[in-house]
Amino acid sequence: MQASISQPESTCQLHFIGFWPDYEQAFFQVAQAQSTQSTQSTQADPLALQVFNPLAKTRQLPSFAKWPRLLRNLFHKRLIADYIQAHPQALIVAHEHRLILEVLLAKFPQLKAQVLMRNPLNPNTKTKHLIQSLQALDYTIWSFDLADCAKYGFKFYRQFIEQLPEVSSQAPQYDFAFVGRNKGRETILQALETELKAQGYSVLFDIRSDQAKGIKANVSYLAYLQAYLSARCMIDVTQTGQVGLTLRPLEAMTYQRKLLTNNALIQQEAFYHPANVFMFDENLDLSGLKAFMQQPYSPIAADTQALYSLASLTKVLRT
Repeated sequence: MQASISQPESTCQLHFIGFWPDYEQAFFQVAQAQSTQSTQSTQADPLALQVFNPLAKTRQLPSFAKWPRLLRNLFHKRLIADYIQAHPQALIVAHEHRLILEVLLAKFPQLKAQVLMRNPLNPNTKTKHLIQSLQALDYTIWSFDLADCAKYGFKFYRQFIEQLPEVSSQAPQYDFAFVGRNKGRETILQALETELKAQGYSVLFDIRSDQAKGIKANVSYLAYLQAYLSARCMIDVTQTGQVGLTLRPLEAMTYQRKLLTNNALIQQEAFYHPANVFMFDENLDLSGLKAFMQQPYSPIAADTQALYSLASLTKVLRT
C-alpha cells in the first residue's frame, strides 16, 4: 500500500535518511552543533537539518544481530517508512542504500524526494534499476561523480566534510601515508611505497583487504584520521572508473596536509594549489617531488573551504 504524504515546502527542515557510516554521522553532528551555537550567539537561522539512521534504533535491540537477514531488512524498512510518514512536511534526502530505495519506490512514489549518491553507481546491482525507477517518478538524484551525472542525468554536488573537534594538530611522524581498503589499488600503492622509500622518504602504508571483516577491514574514522595526519603528505589513489573526489583531498585541505594523487580532476577544484597538491600519472613520475615537499603548505581561504561544507550542501539541495 502506498503511503499518503503531503508535499514539503522549501522552508522545511532537511531530513537525511540513511545507513550513514561513522564519518558522515560525525560530519552531521559537527554541523548541527555549529548551527546551534551560531543560532544562540547571533540569532541566525539554524541549519535546519535532521538525521535518521535506522541502525541507531536497531543497535539498541540486544538480539537484533541474531535475527534472520530477511526479518532485519523488513524491520529496517518499517522504521524508514514510519519515519517518513511521521514527518510529512520534511524535505527528505535519502542515502542510496537498497532498502531505503525500495521503501521510497513501494510506499512513497509521489514524494519526489532527493537521493544523495555517496558512491559511484554500480551498473551491475539492483541499485541502478531502483534509482532509474525513482528518476521516472521525478525524484532528484544527486552525485559527486561527474561521469555518473553525464551518463545518468544526475545532478552534481560537491563532496562535503566537517572538521572534527577531537582531531587536534599533531606533529607529523612520516613524510607520506595511505590508510584504506585495497579496492583494486594495491599494485599502484605498493609501487608508490617502493619508490618513495627509494627516494629516502618515511612512509606509512596501511592497506586493508576488501575481503577482511571486523577490525582487520575497518578502523573508526577518528583512528583513520589520526593515522593519516601522522604524515606531512596524504596519498590519494583513484579507483578504476572513478570520476569524482574521495574524501582524502578534502581531508588534506581541512587539516592542512599536502596531497599526492593521480586524480587529475583535482586541478579543477576551487581548493587546488600547486604548492599543496602533487600530481602523478600511470608512469609514477615523481620528478619534482623533492622541491614540492620543501615548499611550505599554502593555506586555503575559509570561504573556499566553506564550499565543501554541509551548510553549502544544504543550500544546493534546497534549490
